[in-house]
Amino acid sequence: MRGMGRRVRELRRGKQVRQKDFATLLGVTRMSIWRLENNKLNISVEKCVRIAEYFDVSLDFLILGINKKREEEKKC
Repeated sequence: MRGMGRRVRELRRGKQVRQKDFATLLGVTRMSIWRLENNKLNISVEKCVRIAEYFDVSLDFLILGINKKREEEKKC
């Protein structure tokens, strides 16, 4: 999950969501979001799914950095 944190940070910033608000949405602390974005925290599959759904991206994109956003996948 080396690059997942970077992708989460970019997605969160792209939506202009503060760490505090994103943490509330996921039911975790702001420090947990910081740790996730800095690749210092592994999260459950359930949280990965919630993040992917919130940002409308595939799990492949979120975790591995492959594939496109869901909308682009639907066009294929």
